[in-house]
Amino acid sequence: MSLTRNFPVFEALASINNSYDKVFTYDQSGGWDYKALYDGTWYGDLSDMEPGRGYWFYMTNAGVLEVP
Repeated sequence: MSLTRNFPVFEALASINNSYDKVFTYDQSGGWDYKALYDGTWYGDLSDMEPGRGYWFYMTNAGVLEVP
């Protein structure tokens, strides 16, 4: 499965909410982009997940990702 359009990170990952605390992607021209939870606050500039890109998740609990 893959995304059919851009989705905000938290919308795209709603099915695994509270099961991850980091998500990363890499773009050859722009470098790393991420969203990470530290002490209850989300940090990083990753705002949208895009079709055709790869993403890495750090899972804190088991979960099943349902792609919107």
